[in-house]
Amino acid sequence: MDDTVEVCYDIERQLGEIADKIDDKITAEHYYNGEALCKDMDSGRAYDLIFLDIEMAGTNGIQAARYIREELGNPLQQIVFISAKKQYSLELHSFHPLDFLIKPVRMESLEQVIREYLRISGKWNDLFFYKNGRNIGSVRIRDIKYVTVTGRLIYLVMKNGESIEFYGTLEKVYSEGLKKHGFLLIHKQFVVNPYYVMKYEYEQVIMDDGIKLPVGSSRRKEIREYQLAADLGRHGL
Repeated sequence: MDDTVEVCYDIERQLGEIADKIDDKITAEHYYNGEALCKDMDSGRAYDLIFLDIEMAGTNGIQAARYIREELGNPLQQIVFISAKKQYSLELHSFHPLDFLIKPVRMESLEQVIREYLRISGKWNDLFFYKNGRNIGSVRIRDIKYVTVTGRLIYLVMKNGESIEFYGTLEKVYSEGLKKHGFLLIHKQFVVNPYYVMKYEYEQVIMDDGIKLPVGSSRRKEIREYQLAADLGRHGL
């Protein structure tokens, strides 16, 4: 439809404002027709949340949703339908969408969708637990910027600049606590949260506060592959 480009950029602008409000990062990728989205997902691209415009030209939002659910066999993909027509809402029930938004999309409605997605996905409040002496502490995983180790002392460097220390091994912190949340082991002494990485380079990553952390020689290929996947939008919202 003629308003597809306008709708995409309007939603992206609103998502940027919502990201600032909830103190998180949101990456968006545009598709102006359903064919391109289905083709990319069939090739392995993955997204946390997909907004489908029902009136999209070519393969429309309903057809794209059917492809995701039936052809790709993906019942868990979170989908939000968008339309200027309210009468679609009952027809869409079989696709089990997260929500249905009416154009023009209001900021309040979009923010509610994002908060609901974060709540049900567990990405908003997942906690990392650590032991300090006899005490058990916890922090929100999304607030951890990176983790480093000196000897047997682990340091959690938080997004607010605070550093939390406790005894342990980086391997255990990564494999048992942070790997499943998308953290990257870039060096035998560093694990980073990609949300706070501003730039990937061959021998280092640059965090959003300008801090440079080394990438170990044995990790460079994997980190490079991750970077390429991220550039293609695999880790976008």
